[in-house]
Amino acid sequence: MSRGALYHQFGDKTELFAAVLAHVEGEITEQLAAEMFADADAAGDFVSLMMRSAEGWLEACQRPDVQRIVLLDGPSVLGWVRWRAICQANVLGLIEGVLAIGVRDGVVLPLPVRPLAHLLLAVADEAALYVGAAAEPDAARRDMVAIIRPLIEAITRAQAERLIITPPEGG
Repeated sequence: MSRGALYHQFGDKTELFAAVLAHVEGEITEQLAAEMFADADAAGDFVSLMMRSAEGWLEACQRPDVQRIVLLDGPSVLGWVRWRAICQANVLGLIEGVLAIGVRDGVVLPLPVRPLAHLLLAVADEAALYVGAAAEPDAARRDMVAIIRPLIEAITRAQAERLIITPPEGG
């Protein structure tokens, strides 16, 4: 296919790039969903589900094509608002779905799901940018995974119940 035919199909280079970004994000989201639910025995473990997703995202973002398209060129070519909208259109629904199930089942604290999903996505994206820019990306990824785990655990009922301090009787 010629460059002219591509531009005719997409209008201009920006539209073509937006389509490529949406495709890459869609592939990553499908892969993350498959990895999250690959182990049927751990499927009900909220923290394991979310950690598989976070680890998969950080691993995907170490690929040079993903770094270039998603993390570097995306915001500069499309502008932050459009880039973010394309990225959220793919993965935000997955995060919201898992959180909603967790809240419904009483595993996750009864927090507003949409804002929480945005916050967790921001954590994952910032971690990906950090890993992508690191001199030692494997070590940076391990560090980020170690930090993300307690953040995810903090929104679970089990963790919240461990933190409740009961005053001693008579005092």
